[in-house]
Amino acid sequence: MKIAVDAGGRLSLEETVRGAAQAARDGAEILLFGPAEDLRRALLACSVPERDARVRVVDAPEAIGLEEDPAAACRDKARSSLLLAAGAVSRGEAEALLSSGNLAAVVLAASWNVKRLPGVLKPPLACRLGTSRGRALLLDAGVHADCKPWHLLQFGLLGAAYARRVLRISSPKVGLLSTGEAGTLNETVREALPLLKYSGLEFAGAVDGRDVALGKADVVVCDGYAGSVCRKTLQGTAAAFAQSLEEALAGGRLAKLGAALLRPALEGLRGRWTSGEGFCSTLLGLEAPVVHCRGRGAEEIAAAARLAAEIAASGMNEDVRGSIQDFKTSMDAARPL
Repeated sequence: MKIAVDAGGRLSLEETVRGAAQAARDGAEILLFGPAEDLRRALLACSVPERDARVRVVDAPEAIGLEEDPAAACRDKARSSLLLAAGAVSRGEAEALLSSGNLAAVVLAASWNVKRLPGVLKPPLACRLGTSRGRALLLDAGVHADCKPWHLLQFGLLGAAYARRVLRISSPKVGLLSTGEAGTLNETVREALPLLKYSGLEFAGAVDGRDVALGKADVVVCDGYAGSVCRKTLQGTAAAFAQSLEEALAGGRLAKLGAALLRPALEGLRGRWTSGEGFCSTLLGLEAPVVHCRGRGAEEIAAAARLAAEIAASGMNEDVRGSIQDFKTSMDAARPL
C-alpha cells in the first residue's frame, strides 16, 4: 500500500518523518514529500537507511502554512509538498494521501487532484468519535456548512459503507444530528428525515449530542458546521475528563493504589475516547482516501497512515458505488410514469 505523505504540515518535519518511518515498519510504502535533504537527515535519525525501498523521498521545496489563504497558496505554490503529494495520488503513484497541514488547503488540493466517485455531490469529512459503546463515525465533520437534504442522504450512504467495510459493523445504525425536538428542527433536517428513513439504511432517526455520546447511532450525519461543533465538544470533553481523572488518581496513597489496580481498565477507556485515530479525519466519496491528521506527534501520523491503508484496502468505494446506484434505481422506480 503506497501512501503519499505531506511533510509540510502542522507537525514538525521530524515528527512527521518519525511517524512515516513507523508506518513503513508496519508494512506501508511511503512517498515522503518535503525538502529532500532535511527529509534524508530525519530518516537517518530514525534509523531508516537512505536506500530503504519502503520509503522514497520526493523533493518539495515549498510548504503551505496554516495561516495562508488556501486558494491562493494552492494556486501559487505548485511545488509545495501538499500539491505534489496530491498529484502523485492523481497519477496513480500512491493509493492514499496523508497530510497534517491546513485543512482547507488539503480539501482544495484533493478536489483538484482526486476524482469524486460517480454520483457523489459533496465529499464529506468523516472522523471517528469515542462513545460509551465504542466508536461512532461523524460526517460532515467540518467542510460543508451549507448542505441540502440530499447531501445529508449521501453522507448517510457513505458513512454506512465506511462502517460496514472499515469498522466491520454489519448493519450500522445511521442517525441525523439535530436538537432531537420535532418542533425545533430546521427545514433541511425535516426534509432529510424521510429521505434517510426510506433509503434502505437502518435509520435511527434524529439524534442529539447526548445520543451521540451514548452511542445510539454508529453513523451520525450533519452539516459541516454542526459536525465541527459536535466533534470539538466531544473530544474536548473527553480530554478534560481524562486530565481530571489523572489528577484525582495522583492525589494520595489510596488514590495511587486504586489507580494501579484499575490501570488496565483505565487505559482501555482512555484508548476508546482519546486514541490516535480520533485525531484523524478522512474525505470520503473520492477515488482514493485523503486523510487529515490533527495530532501532536509521530504516533498520530502512524495511526493516520494505518487508517489510510485500511480504507484503501477495504473495498469501501465499490460499496458506495452500489449504494448510490441502488438508491437511484429505487427513486426511478418510484416516479410515476
